[in-house]
Amino acid sequence: DLKKLPTEPATELSRFAVRSPFTGRIIKKDIVLGEVITNAKEIFVVADLTTVWIDLDLYRKDSDNVKKGQKVIITLPSHRQLPEAVIDYVAPLVDEKTRTTRARVIVNNEDEELRPGTFITAEIITKEIEAGVVIDRDILQEVGGQTCVFVQDEHGFEPRPVRLGGTNARKVEIIAGLSPGELVVVKNGFRLKAALETGIGSGCSTPGHVH
Repeated sequence: DLKKLPTEPATELSRFAVRSPFTGRIIKKDIVLGEVITNAKEIFVVADLTTVWIDLDLYRKDSDNVKKGQKVIITLPSHRQLPEAVIDYVAPLVDEKTRTTRARVIVNNEDEELRPGTFITAEIITKEIEAGVVIDRDILQEVGGQTCVFVQDEHGFEPRPVRLGGTNARKVEIIAGLSPGELVVVKNGFRLKAALETGIGSGCSTPGHVH
């Protein structure tokens, strides 16, 4: 459209429509009133934010386990999790300065909650296994040098030593010490731990209950 300017009547030069080749939002403006521009001048940057790329930086020790098509759990700064996404691309090279490898996820952003430059947290699922008992990691308590959970029974709360299996950032598998269906303390377990250590016993191996 800029090439047509010299041939337009002078009355048309006071206002000229600059049309974007696609629908989007203006994310950058580089023009001021009265400025002379040419065909090479970039005056606006328009972006379609309904779909965005999320770039993930992977440490070298982790990058070999990340493959295209793996599921990704993305958590926003607001702590809201996005619908499940997948790895779309893994760079073949390592950045010389950061010593990281870049992976990319493409996600739907029709509500435009994700803005360019936003930092997010991503958990890549590199392997899935069947697990009988899985609990949140923050349920675990260290009592007397042993890893325990507090289990509710007819007498109160019993500290139970457990053996851990597979784990990720949020969950942990229990392979011994806890059966499906047993009631465990999921919040404020540290208070039961304090009561046990100061009033009853020295650890999970010491018989005792907290009431």
